[in-house]
Amino acid sequence: MSYLNSVMIRNQFSDVPMHVKRRMIERSLYNPANWKRFTKWWHNNIIQTGRFDEGAALDEIDRTLSYSEAIDHIISKHPEWFKNQERIVRVKQLVFVKALIPSLIENSIRCTYRNRRLYGSYYVITNRFKHVEPLLVIEVTSNELIKRNELTDEDAKLAGIGSSKELRKLLNGWYGNNNSLVFRNWLEVKQIFCEPTSYGV
Repeated sequence: MSYLNSVMIRNQFSDVPMHVKRRMIERSLYNPANWKRFTKWWHNNIIQTGRFDEGAALDEIDRTLSYSEAIDHIISKHPEWFKNQERIVRVKQLVFVKALIPSLIENSIRCTYRNRRLYGSYYVITNRFKHVEPLLVIEVTSNELIKRNELTDEDAKLAGIGSSKELRKLLNGWYGNNNSLVFRNWLEVKQIFCEPTSYGV
């Protein structure tokens, strides 16, 4: 997969461990198969008005995003470019540990730290491996890279975690024991499906 080396040479996803970097690139639009799928969606849904340079418009696409996240992102920036909006809105799934659900319901969690950039709407679930009803809908509005070893207690509390030490322990358990970068994904709660009392709220 020569495109992997090409992206790495351009220093995309810098300071990320190699195995994580490869996984991120493979699921991103830098993967030619994902880019081909995205451009097919683009040509099927773009409104051909002739009022803008389509090549320049495609240059706006953030190729570090996945297929679905890139669609959410460009639609949010330029909804007037696309047709049939009600049929192409995508809500993805995102796992949170049960202990964080009450804080999400109370709207006291402002972000989530992950090994990838998120964008758009997500159903919140607590188990990836068996069917469960979604508890909430959140919207990720923006994100930035942050070094794990620079996370403070305040950063941890933004994600509903008590301390930076506890947050780093969780990140190490999920993504491996290193001091690489993580994405801070800023979020807003948009809809609540579960009964607050069922989660101790």
